[in-house]
Amino acid sequence: MILSVLCPTYNNPQQLTQMVNSMTRIGFFDKGDRELVIVNNGKQPVEKDFATVIAKRTMQVVNCEENRGWEGGLIEGLKVARSDKFVCFQNDDVHIPNRHVDFYDNLMVEGAGAVGPITTCAAGIQNIYAQFSPVVPTEVRWLIGFCMMLDKKTLEEVGGIDETLPGGDDFDLSIRLRNAGKKLFVNPESFIIHHGFQTGIRVHGDNTVEGGWNSQKMSDRTNKALIQKHGFKTFIETMMCQVVA
Repeated sequence: MILSVLCPTYNNPQQLTQMVNSMTRIGFFDKGDRELVIVNNGKQPVEKDFATVIAKRTMQVVNCEENRGWEGGLIEGLKVARSDKFVCFQNDDVHIPNRHVDFYDNLMVEGAGAVGPITTCAAGIQNIYAQFSPVVPTEVRWLIGFCMMLDKKTLEEVGGIDETLPGGDDFDLSIRLRNAGKKLFVNPESFIIHHGFQTGIRVHGDNTVEGGWNSQKMSDRTNKALIQKHGFKTFIETMMCQVVA
């Protein structure tokens, strides 16, 4: 198996179903060399909802006893992932347009540390509405983790997922990959619709709530943790400009 897509979810059945349906329409579950691993952080009946796909051995479900969150969910998914080549971290609030039948193929780049698509909701140049959203594959200093393709062996070599951070796992992983000499790319040939902030706002409240999702307090806490781990110089050099000149 060459690809395991890992998707933590928390009581979001409507959007999860939309995501799985979009993967079905592009033929993801018919290829035989890839799988979807859903990490059920909540109480939704995932096995019942997707029994047909599970029976084809192209989907696995990991039921957690408690909400392990995004990072913890990825760790649980990696424990059962059958791919020996690539893993893709993917939010449950995404939708792949029908015409993008080669969506995942375009992200699987041999030798790259990580590759991400362009989308409707993300920070930086991965956002199609950004002034400098790329039209050709572009090397970057960081990728947003809503959908990120990684070489599985390289991920293990750089230490896997750090769930001790209060957020910013995608920036942390980007820094560690680049420190290991690996390159990160945004490939505009892969496009995915991303609703964004769905679970975070439901669980923590929005940016108007003290410590809510995307609030100043949340950002400050995340940035402080990244600086403590990697140093101020590395943090600033990473964040000041996404595109590698």
